[in-house]
Amino acid sequence: MGMFSMIAKITPTSDAEHISNPLEAKGLEIEDQIDIYSQEKLSTIKEERFQRGSDFYVACCESRGGEFFFEGGRFVEHFVKEGERNRALQHPFTREPITSFAVYKATPEAPDLVYIFGEKEARLHVNCLPILLSDPERSDKERGIYYFMLGECYVQGKDCHPDIDRAISYLTEGAKLGNDDARHNLALLLSEQGKAREALLWTIKPWEGREIQDVPVEGINEIANCFERIGEKHQAFLFFHEAACRGNPYGIAKVIRYYDQGFGIGRDLTKVENWKAFIPSEWRSKSSLEYLSHIVKSPRLAKLTTRLDIPEVLKNSNRPQSLPNPEDFSSKSFFSRMRSLLRI
Repeated sequence: MGMFSMIAKITPTSDAEHISNPLEAKGLEIEDQIDIYSQEKLSTIKEERFQRGSDFYVACCESRGGEFFFEGGRFVEHFVKEGERNRALQHPFTREPITSFAVYKATPEAPDLVYIFGEKEARLHVNCLPILLSDPERSDKERGIYYFMLGECYVQGKDCHPDIDRAISYLTEGAKLGNDDARHNLALLLSEQGKAREALLWTIKPWEGREIQDVPVEGINEIANCFERIGEKHQAFLFFHEAACRGNPYGIAKVIRYYDQGFGIGRDLTKVENWKAFIPSEWRSKSSLEYLSHIVKSPRLAKLTTRLDIPEVLKNSNRPQSLPNPEDFSSKSFFSRMRSLLRI
């Protein structure tokens, strides 16, 4: 996400409130035009994109040296990098300032190039990111990041109207490409939408089919949190308990809270006090909620493990043994078979 971290600081080449663009009304013919970077014919690039089923973008720019063209993805990258250097947008070779530009789009279904935005709108992620995603030269890692960022735009309504369905679509694509932020936020969003099964499947995706002992403690806590969000408190307790037995402060805080309140497990104040023996002494007189709130303020504690000599009396014989493979489940029987696999 580094390439976009400074996008809000891009130095404008004209008045920030400038809306009209002299290039907007121009018809755009690119038959004999070339991309300023690659020196390829734009018509050739356009045809290659269409063969892939992708949209095609091109930026038409003006400087004192005349008019020139960028393939869309290269233009966006150049535009952002110049902004990160706190410089006005310039011709990449002559360094002449660009006085105006316009971005055009064509699709396989509508192959004629049409104006979509100018300089002011180019600063918005919702406009830039689809252009980068149309570029086949972007790696899966880059594309995963772009899908994540675009999904978050529609979750938060950043420079657009919130659209949960579009957010889920983009985050899903990012998660499929292995972007962990997209996968994590997709699971959160799905659980908020009441789609418990889908949320759980994406949560366990990196570790599906593994033995519990092979799942890192941050994964154990992520699975526990997902169970908690979808209302499966007993399963959540089992995974928090697993994290606690590994000496994880967040898992210990959750186990204390669950025993204190009877969430998903019978209330047991004796075990509350027994588990409190493993937290700092200054917190032992505090409430379970106060200690949990303290732990939550330090996200790094979700990954921390310490060697603790936990007595057998605190260990639960029903600790989960393995994670399921999502392909083994139908939607109707998912939770019953999950319980079976987790030996609940």
